[in-house]
Amino acid sequence: MIWIATFLLSATPLSFEEALARVDEAPEITAGKAAVTERASGLSSQHFFTSNPQLSVQPGLRNESRATRPEGQLTLSQSFNLGGLGAARAAVARNETERQRWQLQVLRKTRRVEVAEAWLATWSAQETVHAADEARVNAEELHARLKGAARGGGVTRVEVATAAAFAAEASAFHLEWEGRLVDAGTRLSRLLGLPSIATVGDRLPELPTADLSLALEERFPEVRLIAADVSAEQERLAESRAQWATQLQVSVQAGHEAPGQWFGNVGLGATLPAFER
Repeated sequence: MIWIATFLLSATPLSFEEALARVDEAPEITAGKAAVTERASGLSSQHFFTSNPQLSVQPGLRNESRATRPEGQLTLSQSFNLGGLGAARAAVARNETERQRWQLQVLRKTRRVEVAEAWLATWSAQETVHAADEARVNAEELHARLKGAARGGGVTRVEVATAAAFAAEASAFHLEWEGRLVDAGTRLSRLLGLPSIATVGDRLPELPTADLSLALEERFPEVRLIAADVSAEQERLAESRAQWATQLQVSVQAGHEAPGQWFGNVGLGATLPAFER
């Protein structure tokens, strides 16, 4: 019992408002914010090209008139997607960023509800511990008085035994709620990412009445998250279709043939979605 008193005195009590304010500092929330920021910053770096250029070098030797001379070819080619793959990928990235932003809002809302419930559970356990401790002290004092009165013949041994049983029950009830208080405080600390078991203040919060005039999507980020999921799936479908669209290949070739001939040409090619679409 001494250790629980030390625990209650060592921790700084959190008010209901302070606990909710600390939600934005919880590890999962700060990590989610950093992820959204990182993903949003990468949107501007997406390129129109959806394939990398290819450079081919073909060195060789030619033997003419008993003389060996070097020759070779150099080819640079680049493919272009004609189905709008670059724009489709950019749209997918934007939608996924928006989805992650609303997913963070859902996580924050859920965490605030969990913290509110954990704070109220901790407050309830804390008040019960105080009341149970007072009942325990009173029961022990009553038992001690009855024991003294029994020596003078004022009460019976049955009454003393009954008082002893009541004191034991009061002590067990107090011990049980001490454990519940530690469990509730631990859960609150875990939700907020606190280094020690949390305690709460004595004042109950004044919860406001819900404003039903707000728009549905503004009140429930879950609705916006579902809408973002639907939009992201549609954009992924467009990306998949564009990925297998017609591809145009443009190549530039230059070379040298022994003994002193130089040449160059430009080539065009196309990959048609005949089988894999």
